[in-house]
Amino acid sequence: MLVLKAENISKQYRLGQVGTGTLSHDLNRMWHKMRGKDDPYLKIGETNNRAEKGESEYVWSLQNINFEIEQGDAVGIIGRNGAGKSTLLKLLSKVTKPTSGKIYTRGRIASLLEVGTGFHPEMTGRENVYLNGAILGMTRKEISRKFDEIVDFSGVERYIDTPVKRYSSGMYVRLAFAVAAHLESEILIVDEVLAVGDAEFQKKCLGKMGDVTKGEGRTVLFVSHNMTAVKTLCSNGILLEKGMVKYAGNIDKCVSYYLGNSKGNEYIQSFDIGTENVRIKRIEVKNSGANDSKNLYENQEIELITDINVLSENPERYHLTYVLNNEQTEPLFSLSHYEQFPLKPGDQKIKCTFPAKYFQSGNYYLSLYIIEDRSRADFIESDIFTFIVEDAPREIGAWTGREPGYIRPTAPESEKNNLLNKFYSTLKEINFQPDFIVDIGANTGTWTREALKYFPQSSYLLIEPQERLSAQFSDLLQNPKIKYLPVGVGDKNDVLKFTIVDRDDSCSFIYSEEEAAKMGYKQIEVPIKTLDSIIHENNLNYPDIVKIDAEGLDLEVIDGSSTLFGKTEIFIVEAGIQNKVYKNSLLRLVTKMDDAGYELYDITDLNRPLKIPVLWLVELVFVRKGGKTSQFPLNLQL
Repeated sequence: MLVLKAENISKQYRLGQVGTGTLSHDLNRMWHKMRGKDDPYLKIGETNNRAEKGESEYVWSLQNINFEIEQGDAVGIIGRNGAGKSTLLKLLSKVTKPTSGKIYTRGRIASLLEVGTGFHPEMTGRENVYLNGAILGMTRKEISRKFDEIVDFSGVERYIDTPVKRYSSGMYVRLAFAVAAHLESEILIVDEVLAVGDAEFQKKCLGKMGDVTKGEGRTVLFVSHNMTAVKTLCSNGILLEKGMVKYAGNIDKCVSYYLGNSKGNEYIQSFDIGTENVRIKRIEVKNSGANDSKNLYENQEIELITDINVLSENPERYHLTYVLNNEQTEPLFSLSHYEQFPLKPGDQKIKCTFPAKYFQSGNYYLSLYIIEDRSRADFIESDIFTFIVEDAPREIGAWTGREPGYIRPTAPESEKNNLLNKFYSTLKEINFQPDFIVDIGANTGTWTREALKYFPQSSYLLIEPQERLSAQFSDLLQNPKIKYLPVGVGDKNDVLKFTIVDRDDSCSFIYSEEEAAKMGYKQIEVPIKTLDSIIHENNLNYPDIVKIDAEGLDLEVIDGSSTLFGKTEIFIVEAGIQNKVYKNSLLRLVTKMDDAGYELYDITDLNRPLKIPVLWLVELVFVRKGGKTSQFPLNLQL
């Protein structure tokens, strides 16, 4: 249901003097009005560009604005300073009238446009709460029912009977937002005024606005320069530029347009530059596993890929060095490949992978050097490439600010990833390229992310019964080669009780309903299917690699995968060492896989420390006997 519609609305202002202007202008307007014609001064005026000096004394703050907003939508309105955001909100709030066009609204509007809006400075906080409620058409009884909740949210109880003219700007905003958010309006309009509040209150406000839209079905229009806050709260956005709508639609695309990435794949650029010995052909920056380069999120790995053509007969004499600068042109660091690998003759790619959360959000500028004999720069191109790292959306209520600095140091690679990456490197060395990989027990997608670094061209099927965890790998699902099934996997098609234990992503099948209730754990019912039936029902090819992490039911998953034996090259399966509860002991697993025609090849995870009371887990790699990988020496890494 539509609650707000803007139809060709425009707002014109006269610069300089206050008032209608000259007598001749007034007489001219009156003469046109008497004849039923339009105001002649609406036909003149310049676009709203604060950075340029204009010739006309009239300016269009807004021009031909059109949009529709549905009930329950959270819409972010973004743009540079002076783009017309606050003017638009004033029109929608009916603080001022549009010069032309019409605005249609359904329901009451509560607005928080600037510090002090709607408050009488001589009246107390209590009196202003009742005044705002009365303006919205609420009865005194209705306001009294909400009063305690408003005061508690604002945190100004001690000063509620003090005139608001004695409030600090932060206290003013606290009470004003509490009033706007809690009184019964259908549309809530909030301008950048929240920036006056402290970090704790901003977080509280975003949480409340999320509740307003999702829980109460009210509509929120939110103006902010904090793109993380906008993306966290809003699903749609409107981008204003010089008083006109430049984009309206999905909030991620809207923010990307605002940040400068409005021309499609700007993070892929082609060149033909360099020296007679080394030519630079192409540079691309993208998130690992992404199938396009339109957005770069800080919480995912970022890849810098350079295509070059080496024409020299002595390619080892040359290498590339990169220097990364911030938006203040300060060098952050330099990097080069010469210690890792030499160049080869002909066309080749150089790929550098930055860890997830390595970059802060911001603008980055890349300079490139071609170095000869490690001593002389044959070619220098400053700011050859520019890219913007964006903050990923965060949970409602989470901190949405930006940490200081530009890069974040990362901890050394864990032993778990070290073992897994050594195994993947072994597969690359023997030229094993899987076409299809199945991740059973995908959890938050961590294992698949690691695999994507080595096998980005493969197709993936993630299987995870906790559907709520899919939000953690929603970015992966944007890749058309990655699919997801919200089911459990076992030795038969069934429905089982699934217990959420200790952590949000930890679970178990071993507890009865009574045991789970006694321990205070939540249970959900999940459908269980065999891997055989999943492959058959979805008309899938047999996978080359199957990874199994089934919360102790790994042997049951193996039992339900018999049609894959002899066709799947590699099984990676979790097993327990010290374990009196689960059946998936290392000895049983090795025996079962041996009977199925697979031999132990590697260990890719030593999951927990060896303590008698603690379950010690390992992740074992089994390869098909007589298969491609079994022909190479055993690479058991203990």
